[in-house]
Amino acid sequence: MAAKPWQDKRVVIVDDSATVREELKHAFQACGVQVVGMAADGAIGLELVSKHRPELVSLDLIMPEMDGVECYRKIQELDPTIKCIIITWIGAEPKILENLADKMPAHLFQVKPVTARELEARLDKIYFPQPQVVKSRPAVDDEPEDLMDLGIKVS
Repeated sequence: MAAKPWQDKRVVIVDDSATVREELKHAFQACGVQVVGMAADGAIGLELVSKHRPELVSLDLIMPEMDGVECYRKIQELDPTIKCIIITWIGAEPKILENLADKMPAHLFQVKPVTARELEARLDKIYFPQPQVVKSRPAVDDEPEDLMDLGIKVS
């Protein structure tokens, strides 16, 4: 089996829950990622990122001291090549993702709890992003002739 691009990369895990940090540590290790640091808030997480220069960072959104949005922004200023995964309980809320769309790409979000299989699927989306396909409706002139012949109006 060919190695995945995230295997043997280094990650810093930033989450205010010790239990979640441990679960993520095991999930990342199962994916072949080396955990080089763990932090309970964004400020300490940013210090670890500056110190270790990992290729990956796992961020929670809601944390003390510095939230995940601010930490993500600072990480991108520090080194835009660092890939981030936002692992949060609220990531499944469409309104929240919509409000964060200008700050963070939606493919970065993973909902807690996360298994190694789900984490690997998210890493796949991060390392191999798919272009966004915008579906548009055909113009009235583009309606299939067979539908127009039947008197069916496509609206």
